Amino acid sequence: MAWSVVLGVFISLPTHAVDPRQYGLVADDTSRTSMRFRQLHIESPRGPREIEVVKKRSVSLRQAQYFDLAGQLAYVAVQLPYVTVDQSFANSRRPQAEADGIGDVMLGFGVGVYRRPALDREAIKHYDRNGLSSACGVQVNIPTAAYEKNQSANITANRWMLFPECQLAWTMKSMGF
Repeated sequence: MAWSVVLGVFISLPTHAVDPRQYGLVADDTSRTSMRFRQLHIESPRGPREIEVVKKRSVSLRQAQYFDLAGQLAYVAVQLPYVTVDQSFANSRRPQAEADGIGDVMLGFGVGVYRRPALDREAIKHYDRNGLSSACGVQVNIPTAAYEKNQSANITANRWMLFPECQLAWTMKSMGF
């Protein structure tokens, strides 16, 4: 009974692949810093002729540390975005709105499930990556950014969000093309 409730809650959560590169096979003592860019453009009808246009851009700095967890490759990561939001209305007298600043912090944890061993730098050179592999992870969005409830354009949704994910991968030798 308890397992079915936990499984039901886990399956009902929204899932998406945050970034498949985070499941790449690297040495178990690797530390990676990356910069990510995201752009979102939404057009929503707000009346018979009125259309709301929201453009949201973010540049994030992400730091990940890979390590050995019971013989499997695992990682922990923190991501800090800088967000810019521009809101405008077509066929409306409503004024434009803008917001920018440090967005919500996102924490991540992932672990290899099948054929994602934790290897040192020398052993990884000789590891046969061909075949099926799998890993799972979870990203947690923490509402740390400033939220103005009376402002229409905000850099945050002001929500805790949990993004579980699992991936299956099949790797084949290069055909030399």
